[in-house]
Amino acid sequence: MGLDEFARGSEDSFIAQVASTIGAVVVTWNYKHFKALAAKRRKDGKPSYPGMGLIAFTCEEAIGKARLGEFMHIIESEYSYRHPFSDKRLLIAIGPSYLRV
Repeated sequence: MGLDEFARGSEDSFIAQVASTIGAVVVTWNYKHFKALAAKRRKDGKPSYPGMGLIAFTCEEAIGKARLGEFMHIIESEYSYRHPFSDKRLLIAIGPSYLRV
């Protein structure tokens, strides 16, 4: 298994922890669960998965892949904008008619 793909059935929290540890972006169609994980906070108020970025889709895979291609320049621009900040997380939702950053 490479870092770019986890085995089917891997726990979402495990994927989030690995992504946070290595500073990776999770790309998923499991929007509901990963949105909740991205919003999760520790007792001190800091993010539970501070190094995890997220691109989550709320549309069918074929549509999502096309929309990702359309939005890639915006995503890259937002990533560049966030890079100097201490909180570098980029949380993105892509649907059939929207992009939310």
